[in-house]
Amino acid sequence: MFRIANGVQGNHRKTVLVVDDEAPILGLVRTMLERAGYLVLEASTGSEALQIAAHHPNAIDLLLTDILMPEMDGFQLAQQLQAQRPGVRVLYMSGYLDVISRGAGGLGAAPCIRKPFKQHALTEEIARVLEASAGIQQS
Repeated sequence: MFRIANGVQGNHRKTVLVVDDEAPILGLVRTMLERAGYLVLEASTGSEALQIAAHHPNAIDLLLTDILMPEMDGFQLAQQLQAQRPGVRVLYMSGYLDVISRGAGGLGAAPCIRKPFKQHALTEEIARVLEASAGIQQS
């Protein structure tokens, strides 16, 4: 299994697409991830995230998305993004425990982190999701 520290696996800097409709949260998460060494793409809506993904020339390793957003929720976004980019991993975030429980139940064991979170909790969860996908790809 690979250990992903500070957003880097081997010589590849991991790219995270962060989507949240609340600008202060989006900015805070971007700062946390950049400090940890990740390349961060950001969007405030699902449609903006899909446009960014369509035009980004390199791999997007992880989608970190809020669940409750206007226009398109995080589950819908993840489904559409994974159709566009099958290798992308997904980590959901929400401040609402009932939404997390309802969503995860509908999606099996979909990883989700509860807001508010600290940088180390976020980066550990991202590393866990990416390590799990690396283990699957090696099999």
